[in-house]
Amino acid sequence: MFLLCSDPLRSGEKAVVVATKPGWTEDELRAIVEADGNALVCTHRNDKFSRHDGPATTAVSIQLISPANDVDITKYAKERSVLVRETPELYEAA
Repeated sequence: MFLLCSDPLRSGEKAVVVATKPGWTEDELRAIVEADGNALVCTHRNDKFSRHDGPATTAVSIQLISPANDVDITKYAKERSVLVRETPELYEAA
């Protein structure tokens, strides 16, 4: 996740914050779901499907770039992507 904000430690200069969270392992997920008195909170139930909120985790890595220049901001900002599917028809039409 990318966030452009002001750095409170540097007089409000532009700062880039990049946060990443490592993926779950099967053992970690199994421990949460199968634990006695698990911390899952059911937020929706419909027939056989249900949605649950799990326990909060602090396994987050945060990188702060400050002061951030335009190159830093551009590097981490989302870009619009376009998918072009090449087909024989495209080449025949050209």
